[in-house]
Amino acid sequence: MTDNYTAKNIKIQHITTDTWSMAISLAEEFNYNIKIIERGLEACKLAHVPTSYFIDRYLKKLDIPINEDVNAIYKELSNG
Repeated sequence: MTDNYTAKNIKIQHITTDTWSMAISLAEEFNYNIKIIERGLEACKLAHVPTSYFIDRYLKKLDIPINEDVNAIYKELSNG
């Protein structure tokens, strides 16, 4: 059997950078509250920290040290 590479083999992934679209996708993927995810992503952006920090630490539950800036901004957004 011969494996042929054709245009049908190409998969296009839509990668979004806006917070709301990312929050929706992540909420579906991790079955998590969308508002919490949205606040976490926004806190990362405001702290100039990659959004992967929030995803890895809080959604994937990886052992990553707390970023105090993100933590403080997240609390402010929660109260706000």
